[in-house]
Amino acid sequence: MSRLLAAIVAAGFALVSSPVTAQAGTDRPVRAPSAAPAAARVDQRPPADALLPGRAAGRPAEMPVAAANQSGAASRIHLEVTGLTPRTVTADGPPTVVVTGKVTNTGDRRIDDVAVRLQRGDAVTTEDRLRAVLRDPPPAERASSRWVPVAALLEPGQSQPFRVEAPLQGAQSGSLQIGERGVYPLMVNVNGQPDHGGQARLAVLSTLLPVLSLPGGPPAGKPPNPAAITMLWPLADRPRLVETLPGQPALLTDDDLTESFGAGGRLANLLQAAEQAAANPAVGASLCLAVDPDLLVTAQAMSGGYRVRAGATTVPGRGVDAAREWLARLRAFAPGHCLIALPAADADLVTLSRADQSGLTKLALSGTDTLQEMLRPAQPLTGVVWPSEGALDDRTLGNLAADGVTSVLVSPDSMRPNAGSQPVALTAARARVRGVRLDPLLAAALGGAAGQPRAAGVTTAADEPSLAVQNGLAALAFRTEFTGDPGRTVVIAPPHVWNASPGELGALVDALQNLFAGRIAVPVGLAQLVGGPMPAQPAALAYPPQDAPATLPAAVTDDVTAAENTLTDLTSAMQKDVSGNIGPAEFAVPFARNVLRSESSGWRGDEAAARGALRDATEQTAALQGRVTVVPPTNPLSWASGDSLLPALVTNELPVQVVVRVVLGDTQGVRPQAYDSQLIPAMQRRTLYIPVQVLRSGRLSVDVRLTTPSGTPLGTAARFEATSTAYSTVTIVITATAAAALVLLVARRIYRRVRSSRRGAGAHDTARGVRLPVNGSVAVDDVQTGGRTSERGRADRPEPAPRPPAGVPGEEGSSGS
Repeated sequence: MSRLLAAIVAAGFALVSSPVTAQAGTDRPVRAPSAAPAAARVDQRPPADALLPGRAAGRPAEMPVAAANQSGAASRIHLEVTGLTPRTVTADGPPTVVVTGKVTNTGDRRIDDVAVRLQRGDAVTTEDRLRAVLRDPPPAERASSRWVPVAALLEPGQSQPFRVEAPLQGAQSGSLQIGERGVYPLMVNVNGQPDHGGQARLAVLSTLLPVLSLPGGPPAGKPPNPAAITMLWPLADRPRLVETLPGQPALLTDDDLTESFGAGGRLANLLQAAEQAAANPAVGASLCLAVDPDLLVTAQAMSGGYRVRAGATTVPGRGVDAAREWLARLRAFAPGHCLIALPAADADLVTLSRADQSGLTKLALSGTDTLQEMLRPAQPLTGVVWPSEGALDDRTLGNLAADGVTSVLVSPDSMRPNAGSQPVALTAARARVRGVRLDPLLAAALGGAAGQPRAAGVTTAADEPSLAVQNGLAALAFRTEFTGDPGRTVVIAPPHVWNASPGELGALVDALQNLFAGRIAVPVGLAQLVGGPMPAQPAALAYPPQDAPATLPAAVTDDVTAAENTLTDLTSAMQKDVSGNIGPAEFAVPFARNVLRSESSGWRGDEAAARGALRDATEQTAALQGRVTVVPPTNPLSWASGDSLLPALVTNELPVQVVVRVVLGDTQGVRPQAYDSQLIPAMQRRTLYIPVQVLRSGRLSVDVRLTTPSGTPLGTAARFEATSTAYSTVTIVITATAAAALVLLVARRIYRRVRSSRRGAGAHDTARGVRLPVNGSVAVDDVQTGGRTSERGRADRPEPAPRPPAGVPGEEGSSGS
C-alpha cells in the first residue's frame, strides 16, 4: 500500500512540474515531457542544428507559437528593431519586407531555441479602429512569415542580431499575402524556451505598414482635392534650470542637456532635421517651429558657465560649448521661418487656471517676447498658444483670451463637436478665440501613446527610437489616401518633447516631400490657419476625462500658490533704485520662472518631480529674502531713560530698493512705539532708530526682525542685548506714592505737635491769675506755682500767693473796688 501511495505522489509531482508548450498550428497548450536536470541536459544535448526551428529531421518545420506569454518569461528578453524596409509600400518599391534587429537575454536563465518571424493583421479601414490599434496592438495573425532562427542558446546578458524578411504578396507559405492597398498591423514576434520552461512568446513589437500601391502594380491616383498639411516642429525639454541670485552661476539639476545639445543628441537632431526639411520649399512652407522659451533661457545660461547638482554639492557643467553652438544654429535658422512660442517651461495651463494663478499664467504666455529678444530678427506669430496635448477647458480658454490670446491649437478630443478638420470659433467668457484642430490620429501615432501600460513584453514603434515615426507614416497615409475626406486640413502635432532618431526624422520629411511632389497633399502655413476672419463654425470645449488624473494634485498647486504669493509680496515691496537700471518686476522674473517650472506638464503623473522643482524655487526665494536682513550689535545697548531708541543696522544686498518694516518680539519690560516702514537703498546699509518704551531696569533681550509692509519675512531675526538704568513707570509711581505718604506723615506729626502745644497753652491760661485794671485792661501775671512732691509721688496743692499790701491799686480788696 505504501508503495502505491508513493507512486501516485511521484506521478502527480511529475505531472505538475512538466512544462507547457503550444501545439504547432494551434493555440492549445500541450504538456511537454518532464525536463531532465540541467547538468544532464547540457551533457546530452544534440547538435545545435537539430534544435533550430526548421531543422528537425532534416526538413523545414514551423515552430509552435505560444498563445500567451509564459508566466515571468516576458521580462527575460529585450527586442530592439533597428531597421524596417520599406517604410511605405509603393508600386516601384521592393516586393519583400525586411526587418533587422537584436535580441538580448535580460533574465537570469538561459533561453534556448530563440527564433523570430513577422505577422500581419487585417487592414484598418476606419479612424476609430486605427486609434484603437495604436492604443492596444492586435495579435496580427492573418498571415505570417516562416520562423527564422536567431540563437540555439542565449545565456543571460548575451545578445544576438537577426534579420527576417517575407514576401509582401503571394499565396505561398511564408508570405504576408497582401492583396490590396491599405494600412496593415505588422508584428515582430520573438519566441524561445527559457530554462525550466516551455516554448513561449518572449517579446513583441507592433507597428503599422502603409501600402499605397502593390509592388509591380499601377501607382496610386492623385486625389482631385488634396489634403492641406501643416507640420509643427517642437523644440522643448523638461525643466532643468534653477535660476539663482545675481552674481551666482546658473544651476542645473542634471547635465543631460549636454548630450542633447551636442552632435547626435535629441535637440541637435531635431534642429538639423528642420534645417534639412526647410531646404525643400514645399516642406519648408508647411513647417512651423514651436520653441519652449525656457529652453532658450536654459541654453543661454549654460553658454555663460553653469554648475550641476551632484548630491549635496555642485560640479562645473560640461555643456557650455554645446549649448552655445546649438543656440547659434537656432538663431541662424529661425529668421524667415514660421515660429511660435510654447508655454514657458511647457507649463500646464489648465492646472494654472484651476489654481487661480493668474500671475504665473501671464508669465507662461510671455514666451513670444523671449523669442523676439533671443532670436532677433525672427518674428514669431503672436497670440497663438499650443497647450500640452492640445487639451483645454472653458475656464482656461477664458483666462487665455483675457491675456490676449487669439488662437489656440487644440485636439478635437477637447472639443464638441469633434468632427471636421477646419478651424472653428470657440467662445469663453464672452470672448471668441479661433480654434485650430490638431490631428488626433497623427498625434497618437507620433508618440501620444508612447509609454502607455501594455501587456508584458509588448512594445510599439512609438517606444522604439529607430521606428518612432513609422506609425506616423501610416497615419499620414491613412489621412491622405484612405480617409475619404477630400481637402482635409491636417495639422501634424508631435509630442512637445519629441524623441526620434535622425533617420526617423528624415523618413518623415521624405514622406512629406513625396506627398507634396505627387500632389497627394499640399503645404499650408500655420499663419494662414490662424489668420483671416473668425471662422463661422462654432464649437465648445470639453476637457478630456483621461487627462484629469494626470494633472498635479491640489496639495501641490496650493504650495505653488503660496510660493507665488510670497514672491509677489516681495516684488511689491521693491522699488527701482535711482542709480540702477533694473526694476522690481524685471528683477523678480527669474525667481518667478523657478516657481513656474514646478507646474510644467513634464511633471504630469510625477508628483515627486513637481515637488522637487518647487523645493528648488522656494529655496531660491528664501535666499532672495535673506539678502535683506538686520545686523545685531556687537556690544550691548545701554538705555538710561524710559523713552529710548533701539539702533537697528539693516543691510540690503539687492540691486533694488526695499521697503522694510521693523518688528520687535514680545519682551517683558520693553514696549515698541509706532514706527513707519522705511526704504532701504539698493546695495547699502542704513541704521534705523526704533523708539521703544523701557518699563524696567536691568538686562533685557529684544528679538528684532524685518518684514515687508504686508508681513513677508526678510532675513533672519537678530537678538539685541540691552542694559537699562531707567526708572520704570512702576518705580516712579511707587517712589511718588512713598514721597506722598512721607509728606502726609510729616504733616500729621507737625499738626499733632501744634495741636498738642495749643492744648498746653490753654492749661497755663487757666492756672494764671487775671487782674482787671481801673482803665478796663486786663493784666495777666505769671502764676508761679510751686509744689512739693509728697512721699507718695503726688504733687501737693500749690500754696496761695501772698496777698499784696493794702492800698495798692488794682489788687483785690482795694478800697476803690
